[in-house]
Amino acid sequence: MSYLQELKAWLIAGVGTSYAFITGHFDQTLQILLAIMAVDLVSGIMRGLQKKELKSSIMSLGIIKKGAILLSILFAYLLDLLLNDAPVFVTLMTWLAIGNEGLSIVENLTAMGVKIPRVISDSLLQIKKHVTNNQTEKESKKKDI
Repeated sequence: MSYLQELKAWLIAGVGTSYAFITGHFDQTLQILLAIMAVDLVSGIMRGLQKKELKSSIMSLGIIKKGAILLSILFAYLLDLLLNDAPVFVTLMTWLAIGNEGLSIVENLTAMGVKIPRVISDSLLQIKKHVTNNQTEKESKKKDI
């Protein structure tokens, strides 16, 4: 394992462990997100192999992005601790990440010729749109204060 690959693995493990340590739990939506991230990673590798475009640099960027997503969820959790009695921000961030990762899976599968029912891609787009709209509403309310 090269130094850079080992560093990435440690970063991702560190973010996940930090989240579990700070929050004291590992909730179901985060488990689902991690499973979806794994499916996205595998589907991306399969797409790259099928199209003969598998590049470690592209995969590395994807892994770094996934680590950043987990870090943003940890940040959202800390904001919830500071500002809210309920997990508002962490829920928004987790659902947004699930929507984005799901869309990426659909994109990978359709690029490989797999037929995906339109209702699935429409539902994922709707999740992403709903979360983004909620985020915009919260930001505008904070500006009013």
